[in-house]
Amino acid sequence: MNIKDILEEEISRLDEVISRAKTDLKRAPEGSLVTCMQHGHIRFYHQRRGSMKTYLPLKRDIGLIRALAQKRYAMKVMKVACMQKTLIDKFISQYNPQEILQLEGRLADAGLISPYTKQHDDSPFSVNPVPVVDPDLVSQMMDLCSRILNKSSS
Repeated sequence: MNIKDILEEEISRLDEVISRAKTDLKRAPEGSLVTCMQHGHIRFYHQRRGSMKTYLPLKRDIGLIRALAQKRYAMKVMKVACMQKTLIDKFISQYNPQEILQLEGRLADAGLISPYTKQHDDSPFSVNPVPVVDPDLVSQMMDLCSRILNKSSS
């Protein structure tokens, strides 16, 4: 798995987050939640476009308070997720791990330069490489485990 695959997974995760935020915004009530401290207590107000703020008592209007808070959260998350997705898209469109190798290819082959990088396979920046497994060691470990299990069951 190379870096592009990881970033494409992140893009799909961000798409899901954006989709959920859009769904919440469609269901959200009109207006926004305004909070302030008065006499040591948090006060909630519902502000609609072009109107005064309306006080929302916590016990009576908890559903509306939660819906407006969720709306504010969805707007913030959507803004950040869209920005992150744009950055990742830009990076993926410009990222080429082979570009340095292509630059030094002909000159290094001619012996005119000493390259800064080592030659790699097609995916030089893979994540979680597969470890080399020695089949003899595995069979020895299995034999040892079976002997231990046989002794303990006897």
